[in-house]
Amino acid sequence: KINYEFTDWLSAFVRIGADITNVKRLSINKPGHHFHPSGRMSKSVNSFGELNSEFLITAKRDLSEKLNIVVSAGGNLSKRTSEEIKIKGDDFKIPSKFFFSNLSNPRPIEDTPQSIKKVNSLYGSANLAYDNFLYVDLTARNDWSSTLGENNRSYLYNSASISMLLHRFIDPERQLFNLIKLRGSWAEVGNDTGTYQLYQTFNVPGEGYLGLTTLSSPDIRLNPDLRPETVTSNEFGLELSLLNNRLSFDLSIYNMATTDLIFDVPVAAATGFSKFKENLGKVTNRGIEITLGGTPIRNQNLSWNTNLFFSQNKNKLVELIEGTENLTYLTTNSGNLSLRAQVGGSIGDIYGTVWDKDDSGQYKVNANGIPIASAPDNYLGSALPDWLGGWSNTIVIKNLSFNFLIDARIGGKIYSETSSNLDGTGVSERSLK
Repeated sequence: KINYEFTDWLSAFVRIGADITNVKRLSINKPGHHFHPSGRMSKSVNSFGELNSEFLITAKRDLSEKLNIVVSAGGNLSKRTSEEIKIKGDDFKIPSKFFFSNLSNPRPIEDTPQSIKKVNSLYGSANLAYDNFLYVDLTARNDWSSTLGENNRSYLYNSASISMLLHRFIDPERQLFNLIKLRGSWAEVGNDTGTYQLYQTFNVPGEGYLGLTTLSSPDIRLNPDLRPETVTSNEFGLELSLLNNRLSFDLSIYNMATTDLIFDVPVAAATGFSKFKENLGKVTNRGIEITLGGTPIRNQNLSWNTNLFFSQNKNKLVELIEGTENLTYLTTNSGNLSLRAQVGGSIGDIYGTVWDKDDSGQYKVNANGIPIASAPDNYLGSALPDWLGGWSNTIVIKNLSFNFLIDARIGGKIYSETSSNLDGTGVSERSLK
């Protein structure tokens, strides 16, 4: 990193950083393993690299005795790479020796060539402060991503926020309030996708059918017209600190909307694929977060800080792609339960089978008297919690510090495949009732 100060109010820096990680994995399943009775061995080498080159120019000026401004402009060149090679095989010739030439059935080498992702960025910000009371922050950033098509790889996102310190007017002597702060913000965030998600590629197996060179098509149809995801949010907040900073309160109310989510959409097998990669719909999240803190004890030998947390989020799927009202993105092996995104519902809704009933409310049974299950399209609840809570504490006794935290996740449905199998085979306590 190189810093340079042009004047007392104008400075700049240039920085280059690299991060290289190599991961080697060795897995040995000795003969007698419950899944691989004759033994299995695999070894892989993964390489990950990231190179960032950036610059930033910053100007700081006092426009008047009460008005200050900081303006910054810069850019970043980001390059990320990854590659992998893996060899494996099974059936050890000598059961007690574990090396690859001791395998009776070596598999073809799996080689994933290097993938490269580049993102070029330009960004700027302006921070204004008026009379140590009013603060305004503005930002803008434009990214150009190599993972998106030529017409969509450039995307701009901005943010603006404002905050006001009101205690100097409401309680200038700070007899009760140490801080009264109102804040509000609006922001956009753009997001691209992974490498090579635009055009179809084909896998070349190490050993093709009958020794021939064969190509296999992936299960997902890629999309050259992918657009970047966009998250737009606005937030209002209130911060209070009073009684010589021994009591604090923080309230945040937010509203977020995510559009053009990049998702693998299940399609009919007649298409030749299991999924299409698409931009789809709009998801909203609205919620509230509250923190109440206090310091009941504070002296030279002992202090106790405690905080209570509460948050609640309401998630809603507003729309999907045209002609689609729901999207199933996870299903049990038996197909009796699924996580389904339904327009008007939430991401996390659970649908599944129930015991079918007739018009009079009686359970339907087959000829053997066994209850009949319904179609797996009944809404069973949401996996998302109704609200989250917590209680954190820090106790300091002279030079000794003690912390503990209690978390609560209230509401939401959980499905256990293990419990389902135990019930179905009649070996659970619940199946005796």
